[in-house]
Amino acid sequence: MRNLNKNQFLKRTLVAIALSSALFGTTTYAAIKPFESEKTKQINGFQPIIPSIGAAITKKNQTIPYAAKSNSDVKTVVEVGDTLYVPVGILQATREQYKDALKDAGIFEFKDLDNDEAYEGGKYQIQSSLTPKVGAKSMDVLVEWYAMPKNATSLEQGTVVAREVTASDFGVPYEVQPTDAGKKIGFRVTPVTVRGIPNVGVPLDVLDVSLLGGQEYPEVPEQPGVPDPETPPTNIPNNELPKVDNPNIGGGGIVQNPYAKYRVVIVNKAGEVMRNDATAKIPYVNSEYSVKIEKIMQKTDGTLDLVNDKAQYRDLTPAESAELQNNIVWQLYEGDTLVVNTGISDAAFGDTTELAELKEDATFTVLNPTDTDINTRLLNGTLTFKTQLSNDEALIKDSEEGSEQGLTLKAILVADDELYELTPSTPSTPDVAE
Repeated sequence: MRNLNKNQFLKRTLVAIALSSALFGTTTYAAIKPFESEKTKQINGFQPIIPSIGAAITKKNQTIPYAAKSNSDVKTVVEVGDTLYVPVGILQATREQYKDALKDAGIFEFKDLDNDEAYEGGKYQIQSSLTPKVGAKSMDVLVEWYAMPKNATSLEQGTVVAREVTASDFGVPYEVQPTDAGKKIGFRVTPVTVRGIPNVGVPLDVLDVSLLGGQEYPEVPEQPGVPDPETPPTNIPNNELPKVDNPNIGGGGIVQNPYAKYRVVIVNKAGEVMRNDATAKIPYVNSEYSVKIEKIMQKTDGTLDLVNDKAQYRDLTPAESAELQNNIVWQLYEGDTLVVNTGISDAAFGDTTELAELKEDATFTVLNPTDTDINTRLLNGTLTFKTQLSNDEALIKDSEEGSEQGLTLKAILVADDELYELTPSTPSTPDVAE
């Protein structure tokens, strides 16, 4: 008899049973069939994270990123015309070449515990769309730049000034604009790997470019040291954790104001400006000269009122003028040498500690070579200075002309340079720079 394997035997047996049932109709048997469960959802891995990231910067008219390590460990401050970068989308070789500015000290780290592609072809990739590209094989990072009030506590209190920007040599760039003066610059970066699920991580907010930001994987509560894929990554630093400084950028991420808060000129009684050029009026003895103070103009939201990227100024209000009436220092020079100085008035308005410190500086210390009471020359608080009537009243008598004749006059306003705060309580509607 020929041997049958298991499948052949089972098949013949089932046929026999079926025939028997059909012929005699006395016994029925249920057919064997599979019983399937539903499919589960897709298996998820770990979200990609950025353990550490900070901004890089190239200074205006410079071509390489700034590194404090190459500049006597002095951090730079952000100024109009500088270019800031989120250092993604750049060649690994570029990172190595400028490692102090682009690679070391936490400037950029990327991680995915599933080992999904972080970069290929030696280059970290960047896409210019907020939607990840399907089928791409490289890590993408989404970047948005924000300009905020300097006392803002979240990016949403500011305005989006750039997004969907293509990476250049040193990363995703933003050139600091004149309208950013006095504001804080920060950015939001989202780690993305197109392969792997999930492929979009948690957005990471870096509130200002003088800080580093970072993310970490949470752990399974019952298993210390074991990452938990079910819990989203957390951002660090945040309000509860110590902040980590950017090694190359300081100044609190505030864009330095390139314009003076005040403009000061000396005018005669006719209101004519006294300068030192061929067409200017000549100052005389026994005459009064006053300061004309103008203040930079700001819009109601605190931004500078620029026209063709130039600041606009206005006259002081009576209240502002009264506040600063004792804040003028008058100086007389013989050539380039300071020979008379009225110094900072004890009645000057401002922080008393800072004023006291300024008085220790020779520029703001009383210098009076004679016994003449220098205060008798000051009128309207310190807003006006009167020159000598005769040589007997001169504040200096050992000058080349034996008096105030031949000297030049200078006025200095001593006041805080703080532009008024933008109010961060109401988030603005993001505008996108084209």
